[in-house]
Amino acid sequence: IGADLLLKTIDKLENNSLNSRKQDPANSSLAPAIKPLDCLIDWTKPSDEIHNQIRALSPLPGAYTFINKKRIKLFVSKVSINTILKKTKPGTLYNHANYLTVTTGKDDINIYEVQLEGKKRMPVKSFLSGFNINNIKHFG
Repeated sequence: IGADLLLKTIDKLENNSLNSRKQDPANSSLAPAIKPLDCLIDWTKPSDEIHNQIRALSPLPGAYTFINKKRIKLFVSKVSINTILKKTKPGTLYNHANYLTVTTGKDDINIYEVQLEGKKRMPVKSFLSGFNINNIKHFG
């Protein structure tokens, strides 16, 4: 629907036939401010909601969770439909060569880029080479 509307709008712009109108202030409002707790990931939510939260808050202010009591921001994610971790607690971590899989309230999510508190943003592969995640089994 959006693509069709975009094409029609571009055509009207080219033909100078676009009818513009001012927004009615009575029907508009400001978006609420994003609070720090809005950025904290709740792993009991479904993976698609968490994925959308990560995308919406990236790069700033950034969706985050905790690992070893340190804040870690998550930037690039993908919903994993192949749920191999159904019976584990939401937030449980499984590391792969280039990404982390995390269990959620529904399905799993793969994380590809992170930023540990006090460090720079990096691919999970780089993060895993400098951070021993074998002793950590859970976000939060």
